[in-house]
Amino acid sequence: MFRLYIVILLLFFCFLSPSNTFAQTSILEKNISLEVRNEPISEVLKKISQQGNFIFSYNPSVIEVSKTVSFSANAKTIREVLQLIFQEKVRYKEKGKYLILQRAEEDENSKYFFISGYVLDYQTGKKLAQASVYEPLTFASAVSNEYGYYQIKLLSKQTQVTIKAVKQDYQEQDLVVETKKNQNLNIILSPQTTNAIQVAEIRKQDSLTIRQANPNLPDSIVIQMVEIKQKERESLAARLKSSLSNFLTSANQKINALNIKNVLSKEWQVGLVPYLSTNQLMGNTEVGFSLNLIAGNNAGVKKAELGGVVNIVGNNVEGVQVAGVLNLVGKQVKGVQIAGTGNIVGGEVGYIQAGGLFNINKGSMTGAQISGLFNLNAKSQIGFQAAGLFNSNGKEIGEGIQVAGLSNFQFGRYEGVQISGLLNFVSGEFEGVQISGLVNYAKKVSTGAQIGVFNYADSVGTLIPIGLFSYIRRGGYHPLEFSVNEMEFTNLTFKTGVRKFYTILTVGMQPHQVAKRLWHFGYGVGTYWTLNNSLAVNLDLTVHQINQDSFSRYVNLLNRASLALEVRGRWLGFAIGPAWNLLITDTSNPNYQTIFDDFPQFSLGKNETVNSGFRVRSWVGLQAAVRMGK
Repeated sequence: MFRLYIVILLLFFCFLSPSNTFAQTSILEKNISLEVRNEPISEVLKKISQQGNFIFSYNPSVIEVSKTVSFSANAKTIREVLQLIFQEKVRYKEKGKYLILQRAEEDENSKYFFISGYVLDYQTGKKLAQASVYEPLTFASAVSNEYGYYQIKLLSKQTQVTIKAVKQDYQEQDLVVETKKNQNLNIILSPQTTNAIQVAEIRKQDSLTIRQANPNLPDSIVIQMVEIKQKERESLAARLKSSLSNFLTSANQKINALNIKNVLSKEWQVGLVPYLSTNQLMGNTEVGFSLNLIAGNNAGVKKAELGGVVNIVGNNVEGVQVAGVLNLVGKQVKGVQIAGTGNIVGGEVGYIQAGGLFNINKGSMTGAQISGLFNLNAKSQIGFQAAGLFNSNGKEIGEGIQVAGLSNFQFGRYEGVQISGLLNFVSGEFEGVQISGLVNYAKKVSTGAQIGVFNYADSVGTLIPIGLFSYIRRGGYHPLEFSVNEMEFTNLTFKTGVRKFYTILTVGMQPHQVAKRLWHFGYGVGTYWTLNNSLAVNLDLTVHQINQDSFSRYVNLLNRASLALEVRGRWLGFAIGPAWNLLITDTSNPNYQTIFDDFPQFSLGKNETVNSGFRVRSWVGLQAAVRMGK
């Protein structure tokens, strides 16, 4: 057992040792210098192995080592030197300290051939890692390794092959290569400065804008604010797309997505996840049809896409897109988009969007939008919108119908209908109907109606608010009224809403009846007609509960319809008119006779009936009032 522990420890330290093979430079990438004049290949290989500190392994009967060669190599990699010696007739394979040489079989009938070499910087000659080399018709691709070396596998059946090479911040290079023949090809790329200049210019403009608004800010804070503005330019869709793409794609696909700016076209693609698919340039490819068993990542979709879990599209979607969990689109959607959990789009959405939980769009939504929890659009919504919790749209003109279990929000102008269980909110001009279980709010109502418990508008053109309490700040009707009537009550009344339809809150008492101490509170509705500049008529319908001392537990309901003629000035008016009353009282009240036997003392006429313990009286009375405000 002790010996086993020792062996395990030795293996562990060997694994961590810097001399481990994984930490060593590749044999083929070691630099050597040689001057060879008509020397046998066998002798040249010995010199190479001595300089590189490794051992060649080959079969002399297979490799022509007796052949003489001449060349000059100054600080060349072993791979490049072997290329000078063997051209494309030998393949190399590293295994530990050995470099195995094998004859490269050349078959004109082979389905594939290989192009290999280094990617170099035009100005410095430096070998460039993480450069993309691809063929745009078959989507064959390769990424240069840490030493700048690439190898791409191409189809032999093509009559002409053009490969493209590009790296971020470098100009793209096109090269026409000979088909059906393995060949070595070094690719030289020139630096591209345009993008860097554009980014620098944007950052400069941001810095100037911030500095003008905040001249005393330290430079360090300005730099931080510029960085924040850069991040804010990225939409939620773009940030999520980047995060999910990084998680789902291979290292080479990530590099290709950074390097290749051209959008390629392909009729269809099928994959399990992005790194296991028929299209290894998914993030740079626009496809007609896409089938993703788990997840997919395309530059665009032209006809239809189906994903078991997630669909990621960098640009636009046209047609139908369906995902079991999430659709994530960087730009626009035009068609039908359905997801089990949600849809997130970085631009405009057209026609139909349905999410099991949510829909989030950076642009406008035109058509029908439905979700289980919420719909959130940074710009406008035009059409039909329904959500279990809330709908929210940004500062552009919207129109259509919004339906939500809790709330509808429109930050801007809206034309149409809002229906919610709790709150409707329009921060700009509104034209249409708001119906809510509690509150309706609109900045300005040009024409329409509000139906809810509480209604508010900052200003109105033509509006009918229907609810328990409505308040219109400008253009509304909200006078304060002091009145007396035939029942000897002195009343304080507040009317609010619009002249066509307003609500009434009222309270009153009999100040001279010390023994009875009667008082009432009431609620009602009314309407107001203007006859001319100084005369108006109003009709009020109110219900009052009459109490003695504290709140009475007995029914003493006074129902009153009053018609009044008002002589009005700018801020003050006087109104007088008749009122028809219907009083329903509970005769089981022990104080009934004391309170109501002679009630009211003065009237133009009265009658009464008794039914099932309730006494019903009706009479015609009179009311006079002074009104302040308008």
